[in-house]
Amino acid sequence: MTLSRRVFLAILTLFVSITVASAQTSNGTVVGIITDTTGGAIVGATVTIVSADTGAVRTTLTNQEGNFRIESVLPGVYNVSATAPGFQTTIHSGLQVPGTSIVSSSLVLKVGTASDKVEVVADNAVLNTDNGQIDGTISQMEISSLPITSLNPYQLALTLPGVTSVTQGDFTNGTSFNVGGGRPRSNNFLIEGQDNNDAGIQGQGLQPGNQEAVKEVVIIENAYTAEYGHGAGSVSNLIYRSGTNSWHGSVFERLQNSSLDAIDHQDIFNGVTTQTKYRENMPGFTIGGPIIHNKLFIFGSYQWDYYRSTANLDVLSIPTTAGLATLNALPSNPYLTNLLNAYGSLVGTINPNDTRPSIDLGPDPVTGVDRGTVEVGTVQRNLGADYNSPEADIKGDYIISPKDTLNLRFIRTNFIAPYDVFNFPGQLPGFDTDQDGTAYNTGIVETHIFSPTVVNEFRLSYSRIGFTFGLPSSTTSNPLSAAPVVEFSGIDLSGYGIPAGTVPQGRFHNTYQLQDTVSWTHGKHFLKIGEDIADIRVTDEIPFNFNGIIGYANDTRATTVPAR
Repeated sequence: MTLSRRVFLAILTLFVSITVASAQTSNGTVVGIITDTTGGAIVGATVTIVSADTGAVRTTLTNQEGNFRIESVLPGVYNVSATAPGFQTTIHSGLQVPGTSIVSSSLVLKVGTASDKVEVVADNAVLNTDNGQIDGTISQMEISSLPITSLNPYQLALTLPGVTSVTQGDFTNGTSFNVGGGRPRSNNFLIEGQDNNDAGIQGQGLQPGNQEAVKEVVIIENAYTAEYGHGAGSVSNLIYRSGTNSWHGSVFERLQNSSLDAIDHQDIFNGVTTQTKYRENMPGFTIGGPIIHNKLFIFGSYQWDYYRSTANLDVLSIPTTAGLATLNALPSNPYLTNLLNAYGSLVGTINPNDTRPSIDLGPDPVTGVDRGTVEVGTVQRNLGADYNSPEADIKGDYIISPKDTLNLRFIRTNFIAPYDVFNFPGQLPGFDTDQDGTAYNTGIVETHIFSPTVVNEFRLSYSRIGFTFGLPSSTTSNPLSAAPVVEFSGIDLSGYGIPAGTVPQGRFHNTYQLQDTVSWTHGKHFLKIGEDIADIRVTDEIPFNFNGIIGYANDTRATTVPAR
């Protein structure tokens, strides 16, 4: 084997090994071929794309076959022009370039002078002839117009062919779906090319809910290139809106209200004539525009989310006034005192449609005197199923020079439920739980153009999810919350205690990611190499049964204790 052949194989092996772990881009690519009216390729034609939003300009030349390729194009609307000596200038206006996609803009030049211009309007039918990648783009119009029950734009992947909802066996964070029959946990979720995966159970780490701030979601179903790793499933890349050369803003209010809802047909069949009252108000605003024209741009949005609902919780079995009097007449002991303190002000009432059997205490084991019967009724707590979930979204774009562009992103979501009646509706007062969580996704992208054929993308990002299922102050101030859980079997009587082996618990994931990609076009060859280094730190607070459980079983046999 010659030395030159060995060097070539060594370089090829290095490139292949790097490409396997290459970085994931959220930018688009524009390709095409420039020909004359006879179909002949025009060599050395100048192709220029200009952003209709920011005025950013990219230029390249066609190769020996009339082909051109422009990498790392920010998603948006572009005007593509081509010119060559002895030919008119042809302009392809209104070309939509989605993120993570390759779009074609082939032009035909007519004989004439460059000052003569022919303009054609893009039909924006994206046809990828560059590779076998199958993808779909959910546009800003679709995101703002189509109903999304979860407010999570990733959910609109279900509108694409080959994507189906999960019917059973799913346990992931956020919205979930199957792509081509693959496992939901194999899906890869990105925000502008950077990691947005739950490192524990998969799914989305940050679950976006402000649809007014999202520009598009690109779902790559299969046959994607080596730069997209993580799993064998689909790749979903969400891209936020950016500022443009014109100031635009909006003020909005989303409203969901039980007064606007009809009673479900199945409920009507079962005789239900009323429904749970709820109200969700989601006011917000967007604003975006130029700080410096054609140079520096800003976009920001904030959405509040106030959910208020009545919640008739689980029916509890609590002694009636007569039953409590029977218990209070018994000789004092700490176990009985704790039970009565746990019930607090709760008093059961007799419901003819939902009766509870009384508890016969039987004779005193020492004196043999009958201790009476504890009458048991029902109590149903009415506690608001409320939560607040605001979201802040900020984007900044800076065209430093014709060769350098800087993009910044900051996303923050928060969820606070003062009483977690969604998961634990059967608690006594003083033993309630809560939910509290915040998620972040931030990123910096620097794009440098070494030449029309060599482009570098450098990306640095940080994401975090931190969620707790904990205890509010009304519970931690209750001394019995630190005592063992008390359960009864054989009698219909509610016990007390915090949910054993369930709370407190928490999930805290921090992801630090560095990505770099170099794209090189040489003649009719294209090479892309890069790296994707992620430091994922997971600290989960696992729930244990810290305080233990004391179980009391009904014993119908009298036990006599001999006198001493």
